[in-house]
Amino acid sequence: MTSRRSDFLRPENSESLLGYIRRLGRAKAHYFTSDFFVELCNKYGRRLVDDIVAIEQELGVPPGTLERLAPSSPPKDPSRDWQYERLHSDPVCPQCLAEKKPYQALWRHSLVTACHKHRLRLVDVCPNCSERLTPQVARKLKVRRREGT
Repeated sequence: MTSRRSDFLRPENSESLLGYIRRLGRAKAHYFTSDFFVELCNKYGRRLVDDIVAIEQELGVPPGTLERLAPSSPPKDPSRDWQYERLHSDPVCPQCLAEKKPYQALWRHSLVTACHKHRLRLVDVCPNCSERLTPQVARKLKVRRREGT
């Protein structure tokens, strides 16, 4: 499954590890992130972060690409401490998604409940089907732009 360096998809500014893996999975024709994790023989969580160097090699991304996005303990940035990483929910800002912004690293922090840019509460339930958004079950939300934006 190793990809060529020319296929390298760069992480976007402030993108979360899970958001990058989602985007990379879609680029490799995986609609569901869980299917991409199966191909990687891994799942989102501490084991993924502990095996980050091996995952980088498997994906064919330059060394340090994923490590820079991953939560750690102790972290260089206090907001990225592993103990605050959400493991059972994956909240998003609907407006950021409508604007095609990447999944933000701050959304993964358990104490962050709103988008700092749009001042909207993060949602972790799909408004269309009421399914809970989790790292394992990622659905593509159909979001609409707010009036006036």
